[in-house]
Amino acid sequence: MNNNILIKKLKLISNFKGYFMQKKLQILFLFVSEIMLVGYLFINPLFYKYYIDKALLDKEINYLKYVICGQLLIFLIYTLILYLNKNIKFNLINSVLYKIRNDIFNSFLNFKESHFNKYSAGDLKQIIFGDFELIEKFISKQIIDYIVSIFFIFIFGVGLFKISIPLTFVCCAIIPLPYIAGIIIGKINYKRAKKKRELFGEYENFLHFSLQSWKEIKSLSLEKQQLYVFLDYRRKIAKYDIRSGYCDYIKEMVDFINESFLIKLSIYFFGGLLVMRGDFSIGSLLVFLNYYTIFYSKIIFISSSDYEFHSDLPSFSKIINILSDKKEEEIQNSFNNGDISFNNVSFRYSATSQFMLDHISFSIKQGEKVAFVGKSGSGKSTIVKLLLKIHSPLEGSIYINGENIEHINDKLLRKNIKSIMQESILFNISIKENLLLIKPDASENQIINACKMVHLNDFIEQLPDKYNTIIGEKGVQLSGGQKQCLNLARLLLSMPEIIVLDEAMSALDSKMAENVQKEIMDAAENKTVIIITHKLTSVFNLDKIFVIDDGKIAAIGTHRELLSGCDVYIKLYNEQILDYKNVGNE
Repeated sequence: MNNNILIKKLKLISNFKGYFMQKKLQILFLFVSEIMLVGYLFINPLFYKYYIDKALLDKEINYLKYVICGQLLIFLIYTLILYLNKNIKFNLINSVLYKIRNDIFNSFLNFKESHFNKYSAGDLKQIIFGDFELIEKFISKQIIDYIVSIFFIFIFGVGLFKISIPLTFVCCAIIPLPYIAGIIIGKINYKRAKKKRELFGEYENFLHFSLQSWKEIKSLSLEKQQLYVFLDYRRKIAKYDIRSGYCDYIKEMVDFINESFLIKLSIYFFGGLLVMRGDFSIGSLLVFLNYYTIFYSKIIFISSSDYEFHSDLPSFSKIINILSDKKEEEIQNSFNNGDISFNNVSFRYSATSQFMLDHISFSIKQGEKVAFVGKSGSGKSTIVKLLLKIHSPLEGSIYINGENIEHINDKLLRKNIKSIMQESILFNISIKENLLLIKPDASENQIINACKMVHLNDFIEQLPDKYNTIIGEKGVQLSGGQKQCLNLARLLLSMPEIIVLDEAMSALDSKMAENVQKEIMDAAENKTVIIITHKLTSVFNLDKIFVIDDGKIAAIGTHRELLSGCDVYIKLYNEQILDYKNVGNE
């Protein structure tokens, strides 16, 4: 086996070592059963030798009953062992695959956003559904069957040399041909497979985007353009498939010529000469042929496995990258609510982009109701992402009650800080089930009261299935305002220590937003509330307003204080007053 392939395989196997270490007993039973199956295949041809040499040629009929009884006995044993072997193998592989798939999906869920953004939606889909299917083949073929095949080659190789050393050397001289061909073609195919895997990830992402943006494509009359892009992807993928098909064909032809012509010619010709010379019997020649068939088939299996390994390696690499990518650290700690402090914090999304936050410092006292306002792209939402540890500051630190949030368990932090975004996700389940996701032990009265507080209960009661109504994918059965109210009801059910509303009421009219915000403020009397908004009407009565401008804090104060001394805030306020007047005139 090529050393380069061996190193890559061992490196890949080491990534799955932990999964197999939990299954030591099953692995032991599996290989014991494999050894017993090898024993059957080794012993079985010997019955034919005795049948031909003794029963037929030497006319010793007594051997016939030994052959029949022996064959029947080992066949029954073989059938039983084969059943146990397949059962153990099936359970072992599926239990390992279950754990790996679970870890991959768990990795996705626990990525920091910076890691998650490295993958497109199509690429993630291909990893879970496409690349992962190859892991089953790798475990079964490249690990278990591969090791068993090496054992087969050793045992049957010894058997061949025992029968005839010269004939074994003659036959083995032909073996390197398909193996060398497999290595050369495999290296060529690896480069194509890597490019195809990258292209297929782009293609899956394109399909995902097209299906998600179906309405926009229709409304902009982009059907032809999307079809051309689709056909272009399919042509490129077909091009790689055709070239890979040529490689597969050449490899198969080399194997066929070697097995069907060169090897059989060598065995029949040289073996026949040895029989005529009396070096061994016809029965021994048939045993040799049987042994060599198994011996050669395992060599071809290893050659084919190495060839396939080259083609599948790009997909394996994707899986390993997911499993080894840095996940959110599980720091065991307790959460103590208190003042929030940003100390000289800076952040940008990439090394080439501008700073979204540039050395900002501020504090929010426990229980305060505050807002961050500013034009789009000023850095308001970035502050929330840093507070939730979705991103980490490039410079500076963030503290809650004097403790650096980097030392607080991520899940514990987000359990006590709940953020409602403008487009918070809803699931294709009932209204009640969507609410219970946040608080599984919520009572019927708690659910109804939460919906009443956001003025959603009357609408729900008019539905045929009321709270058991299925709302569709991403809440498609609800209007934008109703979806936001349902998300706010979920927030009221959980009532965390720190509440973040990031444009959470943007789809509601001014009066409705005012009423809902009042309900939330009353319910969160002793909680810290942070509002990110572009509607200044929702911040008039808050304790403190932070004005963000180009990643810096332009001013801090109440609505009245800012109107009398902050140019940025005055400009935002005047623009909104003008917008309201224009809407009124229309």
